[in-house]
Amino acid sequence: MKRIMLLLAVMLFSAEGAWAQTALSVSLATGTLAWDAPPADAPYLPLTQYVITCGSVATVLPAPATSIPLNSFVRTPGVYSCTMRAENAFGRSAETPIPSFTAGYPPAEPAAIRLDVR
Repeated sequence: MKRIMLLLAVMLFSAEGAWAQTALSVSLATGTLAWDAPPADAPYLPLTQYVITCGSVATVLPAPATSIPLNSFVRTPGVYSCTMRAENAFGRSAETPIPSFTAGYPPAEPAAIRLDVR
């Protein structure tokens, strides 16, 4: 079974007793996507690459990688729903959804707010 996870992914148990995924905010500067490689059909058809698709933008990552910095395939802040697939010389796997995430954070609130009277 393929497992793809966004590092620091949060899983919550819902009231209905089913697992619900929570969209989370991830830093563009430090966020990382990591996964377990599928079993190889070695030595006949080794895995050649992974393809991460976010909307109409696809990023190709050569095997045997099992992680990629978020800012390598997401360039701007926003909410993302992406998929990933593995490929070898024979073909490609089914698309596997990556947990939805928000890239980037809103700014921190202003501090030391004061009214200056002159």
